[in-house]
Amino acid sequence: MKRLLSTLFILCTVLSAFAAPRTDHRHLLENIWNNLPDKEQVFKTGGEWFPYPAYSDRKAWDALTEGVKKEIIRIGEKAVKEGMEIIKPSWYLQCEKARDQRLTLPTKRNFRRVGDLALAELAEGKGRFIIPLIDAMWYMSEVSTWMNPYNSRRGKKNPLRQLPDPEDRYISLNAADAANRMAVAWHFFHEEFDKYDPTISKTILGALKKNTFDPYLDETKDEHGHGWLGFSGNVVNNWNTYCNMQVILAFLLAEQDETRLLQALGKGMRSIDKYLDSVSMDGCCDEGPGYWDMAGGKVYDFARMMYDASAGKVDIFGDSQVRNLCEYKAFNYIGDGWVINFSDGQAKGDGDHLLPFRMGVDLGSETLVNYGLYLQADQKTGKFNSSIKSSTTGYRALEALRYMAQMREAEKKALDDAGGDFNKMCTMLTRNIGSVRYPQTDQTYLRNGKGWVLGAKGGFNKESHNHNDVGSALLFIDNCPVIVDLGCQVYGPKTFSSERYTLYQNQSDWHNIVTINGCSQPYGQEYAARNSKADLKAGFFSTDVAGAYPEAAACNSWVRAYKLDEKSLTITDTYSLKERKAPDLIHFVTNGDITLEKGYVKLVTRSSDGKTSVVTRIAYPKTLTPSVETKEVTDSRHLKAWGKQIHRIVFSTSAKAPLKGSYTFKFTRED
Repeated sequence: MKRLLSTLFILCTVLSAFAAPRTDHRHLLENIWNNLPDKEQVFKTGGEWFPYPAYSDRKAWDALTEGVKKEIIRIGEKAVKEGMEIIKPSWYLQCEKARDQRLTLPTKRNFRRVGDLALAELAEGKGRFIIPLIDAMWYMSEVSTWMNPYNSRRGKKNPLRQLPDPEDRYISLNAADAANRMAVAWHFFHEEFDKYDPTISKTILGALKKNTFDPYLDETKDEHGHGWLGFSGNVVNNWNTYCNMQVILAFLLAEQDETRLLQALGKGMRSIDKYLDSVSMDGCCDEGPGYWDMAGGKVYDFARMMYDASAGKVDIFGDSQVRNLCEYKAFNYIGDGWVINFSDGQAKGDGDHLLPFRMGVDLGSETLVNYGLYLQADQKTGKFNSSIKSSTTGYRALEALRYMAQMREAEKKALDDAGGDFNKMCTMLTRNIGSVRYPQTDQTYLRNGKGWVLGAKGGFNKESHNHNDVGSALLFIDNCPVIVDLGCQVYGPKTFSSERYTLYQNQSDWHNIVTINGCSQPYGQEYAARNSKADLKAGFFSTDVAGAYPEAAACNSWVRAYKLDEKSLTITDTYSLKERKAPDLIHFVTNGDITLEKGYVKLVTRSSDGKTSVVTRIAYPKTLTPSVETKEVTDSRHLKAWGKQIHRIVFSTSAKAPLKGSYTFKFTRED
């Protein structure tokens, strides 16, 4: 089956309206499930399907952990030293009051330690991590909830949503991750636990039943509390894929009742369908690339898990949408950790480096295989980085080990194919990542082969994790940010409240777009782009953003066009207004050093390590007046990405500018 993206490369010109929720429901997994005979014979309790050696098979584990054993053991030793963090009632009260996501880290660290200890014992096999693992899992079994306060549900008995209600259990992101790690550890070590006391396993299984299995199967929670399942008619997001995958893995490994296991599997497959049927077929992650690991990445994890658990009878690797969801990650990547970060995506965050290679192998995607190898290639040292991210979910850490030998063989071949030239190899590994159009999500990524990368979008202002940014774009040259999308700050009290758009980084005025007649873009599905066009071969994208502004903007049309050439980027705004109320303001956001010269703006931007700089000239019409506004950065995420200051270059029209016209900005690089 030819994938959608391949078709788009051939059909260079694409026309699309704004992306709206899909109504064509394919029921991909549900149909497979319904047509699967003898489910009871395919899926059995006990986890025998799990494709890893038993803990006692030391020869197999020595082979699996070759090259990374010391790192895994070192992480396990760190977990022993740190121990489990005691969660007090006062901490819940503090988190609820502050609503600062950083305060929830102790819960994440606790269940990650379970995974770190289990993996360390699997790698070493000497028994010295068993007792610390028992202590950690016993503690996790005894705590009142696996949810953190930031994701906890506002219950009827406790409308303030401060302390967890032990009679009102729900599954959140953290709770699903905890279930994953607890089930994986129990699977490998329950026989070892029984040597000490069978009560240990009994307590762990009881905690899984209480915190995960019973709440998941409780249909009364499907609408209120577990809306992420998608059964209440709502549009779902990364919660669906993230929670479902990890909960179903726990069922497959630790559920003792065959009927309940099959009930959970059927429910999980129907729920994942809700996600697949609600997101675009083009595969673009409209929540931002920072959520891809939890969204498209978890679709792959679910597909791999179900393929193994069913001995290949549940197979969606050949589906075009699944392929597109996975390959999006490669096309979204800029370089040096930078990504095209629309919506709540962080500007830097290339995610799990070991995941794309596995995807590429299973999907038969050369693009993903090569991208995965590229992520492992450290151009500063000229070597491949063999590190394993054991802080990721327990399942992914195991999968990384399973594919490690195959990846090392591929690394050797890639270097041999480049004649031993490491830098040439890195260039060859990214040769398939060119310009791409996502027509349903209305995003276009353009590359000119000379180090220039442009990400531009149309869309609408009620996307998942939305920013009011219809028509905006970002530009990188040689991995240096020129004009940027600031991305989200650390989540706090306002992030998902009615005050979301009081945060400046979510407002259109702090994106690379225009304020029309004094009006910014509002939030809402109806505020959308129209008549978006893309020609990948010509390096062109345009969209009419007039519909993204309120009636007060008095705008008939405002076509924002981007043209990326070999040595320049031209941005043209062609507009028609009904009346003139105020000057129009065209914004460009940057963290570079700005100098206002006669007839152009000089912009100096730098790479992440500060060793590389790019000098860019922005030529602008004489009818516009440039100015620069500076904002001090205090948020830790923005500090990490942008430094201590960000700037907004503002080009202002005159108060009496004509009702029709155009403005052209040309970005060129100074040699």
